[in-house]
Amino acid sequence: MDKRVQAAYICFHLNEEVMSSDTVATLRLIKEQVDLYKKNYNRKLKVLVMDDDEMCLKMVKHQLENSFKELLEIEMCTNYDDFVKGGKSVDIAVIDYFYEDQMSQHDGLSILSKLKNINPLTTVYMMTGHKQINIAIQAIKTGAADYILKGEAGMMRLNENILELLRRKNTYNKRVSVLSLFRKRMGLFM
Repeated sequence: MDKRVQAAYICFHLNEEVMSSDTVATLRLIKEQVDLYKKNYNRKLKVLVMDDDEMCLKMVKHQLENSFKELLEIEMCTNYDDFVKGGKSVDIAVIDYFYEDQMSQHDGLSILSKLKNINPLTTVYMMTGHKQINIAIQAIKTGAADYILKGEAGMMRLNENILELLRRKNTYNKRVSVLSLFRKRMGLFM
């Protein structure tokens, strides 16, 4: 079994209630990583939140703004046409799987594919109310970073995913800085 599919299966079956128990520590870690990211990159991360339920859109946006103050530039999208018109590259996307009304011919997997075609480096989280392992596996195979069930535990998981993304970006920047410093010093001794 593909390791990513296996990871999706394991994550899917984990008890969603088992999350970071120390919320204060998590918020402190988020603040540290946000400050470091702002120092390293001096730009905001562009986030697309896509769901046909406006209440869910507002909830996700509110949660992300509260957790990642001044770091995220959030764009909300409720239908497929707005997504296609926007078509610009984003750093992070949080998308639903099932869309009613005008989007019924498009599901989260097709939108995930389009996002990855626009920019393969976009980190996509599928956040949905559908607890179906076959959809979770397909989402991971298509390029989703995680398959998250909606709800309070899901919002905490989304925060933890974005925190981990910031850690990776900050660590990468640190490695590049150390490498360039090393090269510069090696040039002095040659």
